[in-house]
Amino acid sequence: MSPRMTRWSLILSSYDYELRYSPRKSIGAADALSRLPVKDDSACAEPMAPEVFMLEVEPHGPVSPKDIASATARDPILSKVRTWLMSGWPHKCPSADFAPFISKRDAFSLQRDCILFGSRVVIPSQLRHRSHQGILATKAIGRSYMWWPGVASAIENMISHCSTCQSVRHLPPREPIHPWLDEEGTTWSRLHIDFAGPFRGGYLFVAMDSASKWPEAKVVSNISTSAAIRCLREIFATHGLPRILVSDNGPAFVSAPFRAFLRRCGVKHLYTPPYHPNCNGQAERTIQTLKQALRKLLSYNIDFDCCLANALFAIRATPSRVTGRSPAESLMGRRLLNPLDMMLPHTVRAEIARPPFATQLRMFEVGDTALA
Repeated sequence: MSPRMTRWSLILSSYDYELRYSPRKSIGAADALSRLPVKDDSACAEPMAPEVFMLEVEPHGPVSPKDIASATARDPILSKVRTWLMSGWPHKCPSADFAPFISKRDAFSLQRDCILFGSRVVIPSQLRHRSHQGILATKAIGRSYMWWPGVASAIENMISHCSTCQSVRHLPPREPIHPWLDEEGTTWSRLHIDFAGPFRGGYLFVAMDSASKWPEAKVVSNISTSAAIRCLREIFATHGLPRILVSDNGPAFVSAPFRAFLRRCGVKHLYTPPYHPNCNGQAERTIQTLKQALRKLLSYNIDFDCCLANALFAIRATPSRVTGRSPAESLMGRRLLNPLDMMLPHTVRAEIARPPFATQLRMFEVGDTALA
């Protein structure tokens, strides 16, 4: 069965339905059901507790070094590897399960009862299947933080069989995409913008830096020029002015007030040709990525604002396939601290003993010798 049919079967599997043929002349309005009013019970819903970033997806919070050490002790393979790291490696491989560890024995070390492969922590099998993005993004994160035998193929197999990922996946592009010929090539030089939605009664104003791949998304109540200008003011106040702004020919972007705003800011405005959304592919791809992430996160019954923060945080912290660095590293020069950093068993720095005179006042009298 094709991937498209697989996605439809996953969507329809949650319903109990019966297929019946009806001739066209007996159907009054084909989209009647989509136009029926839906009762809104959101006012009666219980308020949700505020959540921050990726933590609400996992019921027990981020994995800590203590959790990894405990799971390592219970793992039948890693527990023996940890014993060998402390007492010495065997001369012969006991079984094929230990071959990947013995062949790379010089790359392993032990910190706080956690096994490290270089600078990456070895994850026990019990903790390997958590929330994820796409195959390439998850593999990029895995290369930075974690390792286990066959980690790349395990990630591909897990995501390929993930029902949520398959249900929100898009078809590959039908035509090759021609990249822009950048004159600047510097971060925050060319910015792509667009509106997306509706989402939960509102819309998203989306902006993407072409060089660093840094996304911005603001919730707005309508698609208007004033909403676009207000969002751009907030974005420009944070990151500065770009040299070029790319948008489609939407009414909010072709209006005289919007053109006047960019002219006062000294930003060159470029429009994409009508019916060619690929020319604004940076913004379109950001919208597609956000939609996929929001659909996945909303399946956990999380508040929309928290889902949007989660999606933006994940995109900004994940290495880009184009640049090889995360958007945060490209734009701000540093990695974003995320829950995966909390599981790395960093060595605890010893507190430096301060001399007594550094923490107490010293009294001087007339005639005492002092350094000027």
